[in-house]
Amino acid sequence: MIINQDYTLVTQLDPGLIATDVSVKVKTPSSAVFVLVPYVDVADFVAAEGNYYNIKVPRDLLAELGTYIFLVTTPLAVNTIEKECLPYYGSTEADLCIVYGNVKDIGGNMPAYSNIAVVVYPVKLPTTNNTTFTLGHRLTVYADYKGDFTLPVLIGATVVFEIKDAGMRIHVKIPDLPTVSLVSLVPIILAGVTVT
Repeated sequence: MIINQDYTLVTQLDPGLIATDVSVKVKTPSSAVFVLVPYVDVADFVAAEGNYYNIKVPRDLLAELGTYIFLVTTPLAVNTIEKECLPYYGSTEADLCIVYGNVKDIGGNMPAYSNIAVVVYPVKLPTTNNTTFTLGHRLTVYADYKGDFTLPVLIGATVVFEIKDAGMRIHVKIPDLPTVSLVSLVPIILAGVTVT
C-alpha cells in the first residue's frame, strides 16, 4: 500500500510563476491539519505547456494510497485540489537518468519573456526498454527563470534532444547513470568531423 516514488501534482496556474511564488500544502480528507510541501530544488516545480505546472510531492508526505487534498496558494489565487494517489507500476528511479542543463543568451542572461523549450523523443519506433514500449510523443520541458532544466529519460534509450533556440539537435544514447549533463552528451566536432 505504500507508493514507491514521489507523486507529481499537475495543475494549471497563472503563467510565469516560479517556485517561490507558490505554496503547496497537503492532507488526507480525514485529517484536520495540512502539511507544507517543501521545495528541494528547481526540479520540484516545473512549468509545462498550457500554463500547467508539475509540482513534485515527496513520498513521505503521501504514505498510503488514496485521496489527498492539496491547497495551492499563488499570489493571485488559492486552489483546493483533490487527487487520488495510485500505485505506481512504471519506471522507477533506477530505470531513469536525469538529464540536466542550462541555457543563456549570448549576454549571459535568461530572457524573462521567452519559454525556452527542451524537447526529447525517440529516434525510431517501435522501441522497447525492458518490458516498456516507448511512445513516440515528444517530451517537452521549459527552462526556468535561471535557464535551468531537467528531464528524466529511460536509461539505454536512443533519443533526439532539441533546443531550437540554441540551434541544437543531437542523437544520443542515454547512459547508465543517475544524472548526466546534456552538454556532456553533445558530440565533439573537429574540422567538420564528428567525434563520438
